[in-house]
Amino acid sequence: MTTAMYTKGELGTLALFTTLVIALIGSAIFFGPSITGFATLGNNNCSAILNISNEQYNLTQDLTCTNANPALTINASGITLDCKGWSIKEADLAINLTSYASSTTIRNCIISNTDTFTPNTAAINIASGASLTIQDTTIQGTGYATGILSNATAAVVAENITITLPNGVAAINLTNPNTAGNKIINSTFNKGIYLNNVTIDLIGNTLSTGALLALHLFGNNINATQNTFSSSAQPSIITYNPQSSNVFFYNNRITTGTINLTSVTGLSLCVNNIGNNYTNPSLQAVELTPSVECDVTPPNGTLDSPILVSADTDFFYTPTDQSNVYSGASIASCTLYVWSNTGALITTLTNTTISEGVQNNFTNVSLNEGNYIWNVQCTDDYLFPNIGFIATNQSFIYDATPPQAPILYPQILVKGSKNTNDTTTTIAGYFENDPMVNVTVVVLNQSSDFTFNVTTNVSNQTSNTVLNTEVVTYAAAVNDTVVFLNWSAAVENALNNANNRYLEFSNHNKTYFTRYNVTQVNRTGNEIRVVIDPGLEVAISPGVQVSIFDAPFPNGYFRFDDVDLYVGNNSISAWGTDKAGNAGLAAQDWIVRTANSQGTANPASPILEDLNTSYFNITSLQIYGYVLDNSPDLQVFIFSENSEGSRKQTVVNSSATTANFSSTSTPLTTTQVTIAATKGDTLIRFKETDYDAGLNNATYAGKYIEFSGHNTTHFKRYNITSIINPVGQDPYFVTYPPLESNVSIGETVTIYNEEVPNRWFNATLPIWAGTNTIYAVAKNAQGENTSRNLTTTITLPTDSLEITFVNDFGDLTNSKNLSATWTNLSSNPDFTYYEYRIEESDGTVIIDWTPTTNNSANVTINATTQTIYYWKVRAYDSFGLVGNIASSDGILYIDPTPPVALFVLDDGTWQQTKTTFHATWQFEDNESDIILYEYSIGTAQYPDPGFESIVNRTKTTLTDITQSVTLDEGKQYYVNVRAQNGNANYNGSWSNWASSDGIIIDSLPFTGGSLSYFDGDYTASTVTVTYDVGYDQN
Repeated sequence: MTTAMYTKGELGTLALFTTLVIALIGSAIFFGPSITGFATLGNNNCSAILNISNEQYNLTQDLTCTNANPALTINASGITLDCKGWSIKEADLAINLTSYASSTTIRNCIISNTDTFTPNTAAINIASGASLTIQDTTIQGTGYATGILSNATAAVVAENITITLPNGVAAINLTNPNTAGNKIINSTFNKGIYLNNVTIDLIGNTLSTGALLALHLFGNNINATQNTFSSSAQPSIITYNPQSSNVFFYNNRITTGTINLTSVTGLSLCVNNIGNNYTNPSLQAVELTPSVECDVTPPNGTLDSPILVSADTDFFYTPTDQSNVYSGASIASCTLYVWSNTGALITTLTNTTISEGVQNNFTNVSLNEGNYIWNVQCTDDYLFPNIGFIATNQSFIYDATPPQAPILYPQILVKGSKNTNDTTTTIAGYFENDPMVNVTVVVLNQSSDFTFNVTTNVSNQTSNTVLNTEVVTYAAAVNDTVVFLNWSAAVENALNNANNRYLEFSNHNKTYFTRYNVTQVNRTGNEIRVVIDPGLEVAISPGVQVSIFDAPFPNGYFRFDDVDLYVGNNSISAWGTDKAGNAGLAAQDWIVRTANSQGTANPASPILEDLNTSYFNITSLQIYGYVLDNSPDLQVFIFSENSEGSRKQTVVNSSATTANFSSTSTPLTTTQVTIAATKGDTLIRFKETDYDAGLNNATYAGKYIEFSGHNTTHFKRYNITSIINPVGQDPYFVTYPPLESNVSIGETVTIYNEEVPNRWFNATLPIWAGTNTIYAVAKNAQGENTSRNLTTTITLPTDSLEITFVNDFGDLTNSKNLSATWTNLSSNPDFTYYEYRIEESDGTVIIDWTPTTNNSANVTINATTQTIYYWKVRAYDSFGLVGNIASSDGILYIDPTPPVALFVLDDGTWQQTKTTFHATWQFEDNESDIILYEYSIGTAQYPDPGFESIVNRTKTTLTDITQSVTLDEGKQYYVNVRAQNGNANYNGSWSNWASSDGIIIDSLPFTGGSLSYFDGDYTASTVTVTYDVGYDQN
């Protein structure tokens, strides 16, 4: 046998030598040529040993290796053999992988053997310790018993493989102690697969095995899906060993043959009768127990919230795993995904402790304001895990910014003046930056304490697109329907759809902020003729600017018609509440109604329970009151006015049909106290004559009493638990609760059948920091309503916890010691402490929230070059309230060390040219980028005088320059260079100067030389020559 020894990359013929090669299958012991590696293989390379790690070897022609066994040996890690479609022929063993052949790849090969069948032969043998990925390869011929034989402990991956062995026993035979990662994918075999102690995925394969078994299992973890099995053997898929387990058999097609498990006990095979497709329906019945349904369904569930949020939020979801009833699997983990509305992934969080069928959550997820999409992906712990999102994506809005105050259409324009006899008005306006908000309007009559609350509505216009602007060219009068605009192509294009275009003029607003509808457009020379509907409300002149829109109303438009007005001064307030529940500031207007034409009686004023003058650390109040009015459809409105920013909020609309609005309460009888009682007493003496008149236990036990001097808390009355008339004493009531105040002799006691007064009500009212004024308003059927005068002022702590600045002392630092100072809140009597945190620009927390009572801090961190660090600070008070989170503007940690020169070179010791100077250099900086160089050319090295005598200091980003210069003969010149580090955010440190070793200008030739010879015997064969080389002029 002859073997060519190639060096890497050679194609030519080299010297040949003969040697003996003994290859032990499954072993790493070889005797033979040690091939040092070659990039291409020709027909002279039979028996070659491929032993250069991480090298790719390419076939350039067929290898016919009749007497070579193996044809090729792979004896190093990371080798790729690419046959490029060429064949390896006639070797009883085509390719042998030794135990050193880990991470081997074989692709694009045709391996064939047309010799007489030889038992125990294999096209590819894989020794223990080797691993193989084989792709797009065909193994065929009559001579092989097995296509791929493996005793490897590492993985085998076969993809797009065709094995056709007419006389063979097995296409693939794997013995592998449950190493993960084995795969056979999208391959076609005419022989079966034998698997012994193998964990493997079989996906998308076709096995048509004739009379042999299609799949032989022995103690395996098998995932078999989307395969086609065909065998005339009975059975086609068989397991002989009862230790075989964890077989996942789903969505396969069995055309002939059966699954036979009759000899097996204790098997955890799962067979999905629905998923597996049988050409012969009778085959399905042979799938015998023991078997279980395959779990192929990922967890599912519901996404419960959020939809709208106004702060850091919790995500609630309910995961379930419907298939765990037969697989025994449970949900192993769930991961939250949050994307922006453009699809960019914002954050992920994983929870590994899952409660199935109940609500789970991810808490305190920090986001910036915006529109988001979210979902939860869960994974079960089945042998072959199922993973999937539990529901369709849900969207939500994170909005922590209240709407701005709306722009109101002035009442003076609605009515023509600030005085009107009308009983109603129209309130219209728009929210310039918030297209969809809930709008609330309150009209407060300040002269007579009348008030009214308009039902909230949603602003109904979300388009405010300015398509173009132009100017009027001709004047137009009031009621004119034709206007002329200066022509331009852009304006003509903006008006091209006259059925959906609207105009605004810069000199006036149309009534209620509506716009003029465009009905017709024509070009007339250098103008555009526009017909509008309705006609102009205000005359226009040349030069007035016109804006073209695609919507009839401004952004965030709203309008309320027939809003009641009351005699006197009517104060109008309007504000918006966005979808996240943020209430904005109010816009205000006023108008005076000069006459009351309604002529109806007003209901009585509500009476409110007094409140404490101040509360701390609360966001709402419980309000109690009653109205001494029997109107059948009486309504009560309660609202608060906050002095800090004029925010107003309608809170409750308590009508006769609501649960917290009592029915009519009337007195039953009266009596007088005969003996004084003190606070805490439960016995109240009264007149015996009244007892004799019927005020007894039988009639009045269970009723309620009210004293002329006081009621119980929240206007409730005392319950009469019993009435007793002892001999020789005044009768008395036994009451509950005990008296809250003293009662005196002669005080009137009134008995009622209701615990609370007539039209008693209660409501929860939001309040804000600052002074909150509470109003209660009653309204009868005729539309008139009466407001109770100011009852009390609630003062919340007004000392601010707001951090207004955080100073991190500059934009750059080369120190890992960071300092910051921030707003000093020590003058706030309720202030207790600050907390600070340090983050990177991507949100990575370096130091988490740390308390301090100082308004400054100094820390040392393990800073990373070119990273921006931010200080975050917040404050707490003694009520547990926390203020805003303020941030510094960031400080960039820069490289504290300058670059280092590796070399600075000119073109050697001498050069002839005097007009150019060439140099090259290289500097190194392991922490930062090098962004700039500065060089000079002169007759000296830096810093000696003359270092920039030829070229002054010049900045460049190049590392190789050719400079035009004027140089002198015989002088030595140097290039001097330094480098600066940094990046796009900052300019860093300059290095020390580095210089070349100098180059001398020598443009003159040698001179003074001579050449001579002596006359001699011209018949001789020699001549004597004398020469003088002269001297170099430099």
